[in-house]
Amino acid sequence: MKYKASITSLESKVANMQKDLEAESKARATAVRSAQRLDKKLRESQVQVEETRRQVDQFKSEADQANARTRQLRKQLEETDEELDRTRAKNRRAQRELEEANEAMQTLQREVVVRNTSRTSASTRVGRRFQGGMSGDSIDSSGSTIGTIIDEEETNGDKTLAEEKKDGSP
Repeated sequence: MKYKASITSLESKVANMQKDLEAESKARATAVRSAQRLDKKLRESQVQVEETRRQVDQFKSEADQANARTRQLRKQLEETDEELDRTRAKNRRAQRELEEANEAMQTLQREVVVRNTSRTSASTRVGRRFQGGMSGDSIDSSGSTIGTIIDEEETNGDKTLAEEKKDGSP
């Protein structure tokens, strides 16, 4: 009996060990599956991190290109502004020159009108002298010829215009 009890006790130990073995096998299988899932998640995370790195590099590259384009456009804008400033300055200069030319033209027109008025009045005076009985290069009462009188009146008219120019009056 002693042997029988020892065999029974050993059989019960074997049965317990088999149960423990099965439990540990199940736990090991569960751990292996869990490790495989975690390994899969790790690989997926690594792929995602790598994809994110590529995107970051691409975004950096695009940002660098955008910054370079921005610098280029700013430079182009500055050049365009400078050209616009030069063009505006030329335009202002041309406008001033035009205004000065218009003023000079108006001054000359006034002088022409004054000269024409003096000549008209001189020829009217000469005409009156002719109507008074003088003819050709005859000598008038002052002892001058008619041609000399006309020349003197025109000269007097020119002096008047020159004096007006100096005074700045029309």
